[in-house]
Amino acid sequence: MLLAAIATSAQAAGSASDAVYTVGSYPVDAHAADAVAAKKAAIADGERAALRSLLKRLVPVTAYPRLRKLQIVKPDALLDGIAVRSERNSTTEYIANLDFSFRPIAVRALLEQENLPFVDTQAPPITLVPVWQSETQPIPGLQNDAWRAAWTNVDIAHALTPIKLEALKPGVHSDTLAALAKGDTTMLRTFATEYAGEERLVVAILVPRPLERKLQVTLVGRDAVGSIAWIKGYRFDAEDPNYAIELAAVVSLGVLEGRWKASGARVQGPLRDPGADAGPATIASASAGAPANGGADDLRLSVEYRNIGEWANISKRLSQVPGVENIDVAGMSGRSARITLRYAEGVDHLAEIAPQHGLAMRQNSGGWVLTAP
Repeated sequence: MLLAAIATSAQAAGSASDAVYTVGSYPVDAHAADAVAAKKAAIADGERAALRSLLKRLVPVTAYPRLRKLQIVKPDALLDGIAVRSERNSTTEYIANLDFSFRPIAVRALLEQENLPFVDTQAPPITLVPVWQSETQPIPGLQNDAWRAAWTNVDIAHALTPIKLEALKPGVHSDTLAALAKGDTTMLRTFATEYAGEERLVVAILVPRPLERKLQVTLVGRDAVGSIAWIKGYRFDAEDPNYAIELAAVVSLGVLEGRWKASGARVQGPLRDPGADAGPATIASASAGAPANGGADDLRLSVEYRNIGEWANISKRLSQVPGVENIDVAGMSGRSARITLRYAEGVDHLAEIAPQHGLAMRQNSGGWVLTAP
């Protein structure tokens, strides 16, 4: 009776986050000698790939190198069920979009056995507004609704950061969008007035630049973690521009999920009960075997400043950058300091967004240097 009660309690505790253990609308495709063999091969390949996708959803970026080494002999042993979204086949081919649902307790047990930290608690839902802002001639083969379509094809319902898509309100002025596309957060209040009552609102602006064969994507607004102003460019192939748009949606969702995982969301440590609450924790403190400071995943920066007042200002701005954590001063003098910190997106991305937070970063022979602009 006691064991049954414990099992029931653990299942109830984990039920609220079980949605993240489904990988929805996953594409599968296989050729074989006949239709039956093609379907069997497509589903088997899909199980393995969907499980890998699920594990990347749950595991912090800092643990990805260890995740890549993980060998899963029988992924079907973790599978709970498969649902068909769409399918078509011929005598030798099977193509489908499937929902793969995995058993939460079994997946948690696998991660705990491998001492991998993971987050399986969903964030509060985000309202996201995909916006196509065309400044020049349209890209051949692309429609203005391609950006929104890309988001509808991403598994936003089962994500760690579930998303509700909203259309662009007609009252939003083009000048407001142009400023937001550049990461100007001062226009957020103006934009948000058109979406009264939305506490967590993010606008995802795609600006196509056909002459450069580039797409610029800006995520700006407020998610479950806090303010976000993130910009990234993608090159596209003129023969298949849709691929870059689909990739941009996948990466953007990954950014939002990564922020949630890095924010101090419920992180399961190694060898914990499936339903146990690890309490507030950061990726650094939950990473198995990672030291508190100076670990393999820490970023090391030099900080240059003119006086102590400027040092205090730089420190304050850096600590307010979403995703930056575990800042530690390894040493300092009157004009410079050596620091380490954790940032899941990596040093290149930190350098990219630094100006949005009143900071500047450059690289020299000794490494990365952080300064005031």
